[in-house]
Amino acid sequence: MFRILKSELQTSHIPIVLLTSCSLDEQRIQGFESGADSYISKPFNSKLLEVRLRNLIENRKRLKQFFGDKLTLAKESISDIDKGFIERFKAMLEENLADSDLSVEELGENVGMSRVQLYRKVKSLTNYAPNELLRIARLKKAASLLASSSLSISEITYEVGFTSPSYFSKCYKEYFGETPTDFLKRKEGNKR
Repeated sequence: MFRILKSELQTSHIPIVLLTSCSLDEQRIQGFESGADSYISKPFNSKLLEVRLRNLIENRKRLKQFFGDKLTLAKESISDIDKGFIERFKAMLEENLADSDLSVEELGENVGMSRVQLYRKVKSLTNYAPNELLRIARLKKAASLLASSSLSISEITYEVGFTSPSYFSKCYKEYFGETPTDFLKRKEGNKR
């Protein structure tokens, strides 16, 4: 069962703790080889279980930094399945930034998951919903265009898949702490 759970894209990110009366080294090895993240033999100390669970949770929190400031993978060790998934998902977002009609359903179809499965997987690995990651990717691309091109704010809005310049400006300010107009004024001030 563990091998199946750890080899399926939909469940590979879920930690597995074995709480068992099997305590021989061979049995423990078999448990870890099958995909267990932790192995605790009965009878067990409740404090040991608590500490082990806390450590697993902390490790998962570190994994959620995958889409850090630059939407790049963190250097945490993760399964190849999850790493491949995140890389494909990131590439798919970057390829479709300009598509204002892009939906979570469509993203899910492209990776072979339902909308709900995709949401759970992405949220578990990154702490962001898929639509939040798409918006962040669009905002970062917009910031890059504002800094390096002579396109107007409206042109950039549509270039990165937003359908309304006012909504784009609102999202930009929430994420970067200044409006696109303020950024351009600051950029022009720095040129002088």
